[in-house]
Amino acid sequence: FAGIGALGFGRMASTANTRGEAWMTLLQQGLDNPILGTGMENAVRSENGYLFGFASFGLGMVLLILILMAVSGFLSLQLLTKRRLLPREYRSLADFLLAYQVVYFAGSVFEGYMMARVASNLSFFIIFSTMAVFLVRIADSYGMAAAEQEFGDGYDDPELDYGEDLPPEPA
Repeated sequence: FAGIGALGFGRMASTANTRGEAWMTLLQQGLDNPILGTGMENAVRSENGYLFGFASFGLGMVLLILILMAVSGFLSLQLLTKRRLLPREYRSLADFLLAYQVVYFAGSVFEGYMMARVASNLSFFIIFSTMAVFLVRIADSYGMAAAEQEFGDGYDDPELDYGEDLPPEPA
C-alpha cells in the first residue's frame, strides 16, 4: 500500500477529517474578509459552496445565495402544491424538477459547484428552474379550466340577475 499515495488515493485512504478542515479554513477566510472576501483565486478549497461563496466574495454572496434559495424554495412550493392540477404525464417531470432543486442545494454543502462560472449543474439548475416555472403556469391554466368547468362563469345562473339595472345597449 506504499504507492497508494502516489496514485492520488491518499486522501481517500486517510482517516483524517479533510472536509471538516476545509470547512474551517473557508469559514476562517470568510471571517477574515467578511465584506469583500478573498477572491476565488485566494479561497483555498471548494468543499462547500456556501462557505466557498462566503470566503470568496463575502457577505454579499451569502445574501445572494439566500435570495436564490428563497426564490427557488418559493417556486418549488408552488410546484408542489399545484402538482395535482397537472395532467398525469407532467407529474413525474414535476417530481424530477422538485428533486433536482433539493439535490442542487443539498449537494452544495459538500461541493463548491454553486460558485463555478461554468458547470453543468449550474446550467441544469437554470434549465430545470425554467421548466418548473412553465409547469406552474400549466398547472394554473388547468386549475382555472377545472374551476370554470365545476363552477361555471355565473352568467347562466337564473338566481343571479346580471345587468338588470343597466340601460339597454344602443343599437
